Amino acid sequence: MHGIADYDFIRPLGSGNHGQYFLARRPARLPVQAAEVAVKVLAAESTEVAYRRATRELRAFAAVRSPYLVAPYDAGQQDGIFYYSTEYLPGGSLAAPAAPLGRTAALRAVAHAARAVAALHAAGAVHRDVKPGNVLLHEGGARLSDLGLAHVFAEGVTITGMGGLDSVEYVDPALLLGSDRSRRTTSGRWACCCTAWWPAPASTARCRRATGCWCCAAWSPRRPS
Repeated sequence: MHGIADYDFIRPLGSGNHGQYFLARRPARLPVQAAEVAVKVLAAESTEVAYRRATRELRAFAAVRSPYLVAPYDAGQQDGIFYYSTEYLPGGSLAAPAAPLGRTAALRAVAHAARAVAALHAAGAVHRDVKPGNVLLHEGGARLSDLGLAHVFAEGVTITGMGGLDSVEYVDPALLLGSDRSRRTTSGRWACCCTAWWPAPASTARCRRATGCWCCAAWSPRRPS
């Protein structure tokens, strides 16, 4: 795939649960300074109804102001394929950093992801796919990405149904056992703690019993980042 709409792809960046990511040249019409952007192309065909719901969901996330969230730029549909663009962070992800990542930097990245999830929850949104691959790195820490998989619960915003179940190894077991949707905000916290203990997420069982979990401490907006 060489591009979509007026985005010229430079190279693939990887794939997610429901699509592929590409590094692309910024179209001249896009009012941002960066020369390059990241574009996600969803794998499934998009109907007109799905397109309207998806763009409404992305607008809801764009309205959440947080330095710990990747900035969405643009969205569109071409030949039944939905895509959206965001800022590009060249540092890689917590799962695949572009350069060796020390323990302190890794812990800071997860703390920033936790703050991103907290900001979404405060706005009535749930990310639903917090995992190391969606924690993108930059010099100052990290930002949480892949907003298109989230479900929005804010008043006046319809749950879109975009995306399936989160990456199962980062899902709160209570949800897998059939808990209702009201637990999805606490599931974001669970996923952050799993990410903190990555690559051994099963050890997060210790986190829920421990009183000094640094990840849970980072969750509190009263604590410094």
